[in-house]
Amino acid sequence: RRQGRGRSAVIVDDAATLLADDATLGALGRLIREGRETVGPLPDHLRLCTLNVLEDRARHAFFHWELAFPEVLLTEGTPGFDAVITNPPWERIKLQENEFFAQARPAIAQLQTAAERRRAIAGLQQNDPELWEAFQQAKRVREELLQHCHSSESPYPLLGGGDTNLYALMVERALGLLKPNGRAGFVVPSGLCTDLGNARFFGGMVDQQRVAFLYDFENRQGLFPSVDSRFKFSLVGFTGAGGGATRIPAAFFLHQADQIPERTLHLEPADFSLMNPNTRTCPVFRAPQDHALTRRIYARVPVLRRHLPAQDPWGITYKTLFHMTNDSGLFRTAAQLEALGAWREAGPLPTWGSAKGRYLPLLEGKMVQAFDPRAAGITVNLANVHRPAQPEASTQAQLADPFYFPTPQFWVLESDVRERFAEGAPEWAIAFKDITSPTNVRTMIAAAIPFTGAGNKLPFLLTNADSNAALCLLANLNGLVLDYVVRQKMGGQTLNLYIVEQLPTLPPAFYGETFHGQSWESLIAPRALELSYTCEALRPLAQACGYPGEPYPWNPARR
Repeated sequence: RRQGRGRSAVIVDDAATLLADDATLGALGRLIREGRETVGPLPDHLRLCTLNVLEDRARHAFFHWELAFPEVLLTEGTPGFDAVITNPPWERIKLQENEFFAQARPAIAQLQTAAERRRAIAGLQQNDPELWEAFQQAKRVREELLQHCHSSESPYPLLGGGDTNLYALMVERALGLLKPNGRAGFVVPSGLCTDLGNARFFGGMVDQQRVAFLYDFENRQGLFPSVDSRFKFSLVGFTGAGGGATRIPAAFFLHQADQIPERTLHLEPADFSLMNPNTRTCPVFRAPQDHALTRRIYARVPVLRRHLPAQDPWGITYKTLFHMTNDSGLFRTAAQLEALGAWREAGPLPTWGSAKGRYLPLLEGKMVQAFDPRAAGITVNLANVHRPAQPEASTQAQLADPFYFPTPQFWVLESDVRERFAEGAPEWAIAFKDITSPTNVRTMIAAAIPFTGAGNKLPFLLTNADSNAALCLLANLNGLVLDYVVRQKMGGQTLNLYIVEQLPTLPPAFYGETFHGQSWESLIAPRALELSYTCEALRPLAQACGYPGEPYPWNPARR
């Protein structure tokens, strides 16, 4: 549909036939561009639209590139644009309930769990049918668009899957509109080049030598005032199908465009295979020296788990226990437990007893720091729609008490935790914070946590190694060298499994090697245990390591 200045819109119900007829399509496009209200006699296959199609047209605002630009896309010779430049919308297609109701009904947006929101939204059908219908209509439009993007006939085969974002669709569309020797430039979130969902697309662009440049920015100086200062975005350029970009000029962690010349390095296709062998997404570097040093690290140390050829020396199982949205119906607050007649129990964890069974605390990533599952409790401010649950740091006096454990936001039934914990696993696990940033003091933050509930932003890395060896893995994850490399791999705020799998990680065999007559395991595991075992809740970890003593004192200087 061509909009504006009185131009007409024509919808056909036999698009496949029409698109196969370039001459008809070109003529039709020219007539529409001239603003003609009627297009005269048309072939039989251009029939009148049904009412449903007209409604769809009004709702979706169809736009046909071939109809709008026949002189470019249907021309004789080499069709396509010489250049496409765009700053597309950075917006997920899936309707976000919080954002919809933040204006229309803030009380719904401020509810503490997704389960409560769902019940309140369902009640609108009786209490406020007009708002209910507006929500359903908005959801319907988004779902139809997602279905279109995910279908087997989608025009977005590389970037139209998963939790689709509009910027990704516009990038794929733009590249399809280029001449072989054309150029396209975009302002997009950094995830286009670094996220797993875009890996097939970006890896293909690297293989086809189509990545012309990549300049990645932090928003620290407010280049986009309405965007969070921690957000990262890229200026990225691609060539047409002709390719020719054998080395990629790139710069990262920029704050202003005038930093580009002095910070530019040149990436080669081999860098992607060496540093990200599973996904071949883009590593990010602050300076050329970082590029050289990271390349040397990867030349000496294997990744944690490689897909092809298969290499998994630690026998890693990645596990999330409870999804903070989908499983919220299982969560109970302290007020809800009191209303159910539950009672607080004494012990190393803040548990509740009830007629239904014992309730264990649900740990969240914001409660954990390196080697410390007790770093913070949770305080809730429901007026903060986007981040109602905030960490409240534990004091040094609290941490010095081995029976102290912070208060969470939610509790879950022990039986539900046992269902999800790995069968036969020890009553402790290595967990790491999923939400982090390459601009934080530390990016990889891992800890040994006791047997309890955990949200999906605190995933587990379970290993088939014994507990002492597992503590060596924990030490490696919290090591400064690995943290340095993590910062070269993250484009956003989520430390996904695909990033963790591709971090340089010493294999179990290394810890059997000796250093001045002692094995690395005998040097490292006791230190990792002393850092971790500072509370009664982690006594099972100490026992699994063969240590019979009391928790180690919390001593900040010693730590």
